[in-house]
Amino acid sequence: MTVATRYIHVGAGPLIAGSEGPLIIGHRGASRYAPGNSLASFTEAIRQGADAVELDVRRTLDGTLVIHHSATRHRVPVAQLTYAELVRRCRHEPPTLEAVFRLCSGHIAVNVEIKERGCEAAVLEMAARRTRLDWLLITSFHGGVITTVKTLNPAVRCGLLLGPTRMVARSRRLESLPVEWAEECGADFIVPHQLLAPPPPARARRQRGVLDAAQRRGVPVVVWTVNGVARMRRYLGDPRVAGIITDLPGAAMAVRRRLHDSRRRPVG
Repeated sequence: MTVATRYIHVGAGPLIAGSEGPLIIGHRGASRYAPGNSLASFTEAIRQGADAVELDVRRTLDGTLVIHHSATRHRVPVAQLTYAELVRRCRHEPPTLEAVFRLCSGHIAVNVEIKERGCEAAVLEMAARRTRLDWLLITSFHGGVITTVKTLNPAVRCGLLLGPTRMVARSRRLESLPVEWAEECGADFIVPHQLLAPPPPARARRQRGVLDAAQRRGVPVVVWTVNGVARMRRYLGDPRVAGIITDLPGAAMAVRRRLHDSRRRPVG
């Protein structure tokens, strides 16, 4: 039996325990309101009521798990800098993963994007000490990261990130490839860029594509990074979509509430 068939359908129910409706995940926090990947941004996402915050994790030379998107700082790889050296090179001090878990614990779920291989065990060990594992999502562009995490702890929900550039040369198989890649590495859900999973037109039959392919295989889809209100409305109103990642979690929460209220409103 392969990793994919063991892990692709781990458990039933929502990706985050206790969540209702499509997830609203703050991209690097509420990054339109405060510097992305900062404690201030994560605090704002909590205030705005998001279901989860998304963040980028790398490991420094001295083994610190740090929240930092880019692989380099002033052309020096983060992996070749100590945490103190990295802080000195940054305009805004990048928080450690431990500090983020302390901030978020009991308030909001955490979506950890692991940017490079090698720190999977350290991330899981810290998460086990600092947060509920059913309030943890692990995502990565690297299938090997997903496979390693699922091998270390099959219960952790993992999502395979997919950007548009990966699909350029394979557009004829756009519908099925993301799902196949997820199954190969053992991911529980896929996280395509919105260009790979466009919402259906507002007043037309829905388009077939990644969303339909994932629905047929029972694989949840979380779309990134959705900031336009019209697109939020179409994604959050689409039963094939398990959630969105957005720089504007407060706006997305308002859209989700309006959709919920409109469904409950009596007709006539």
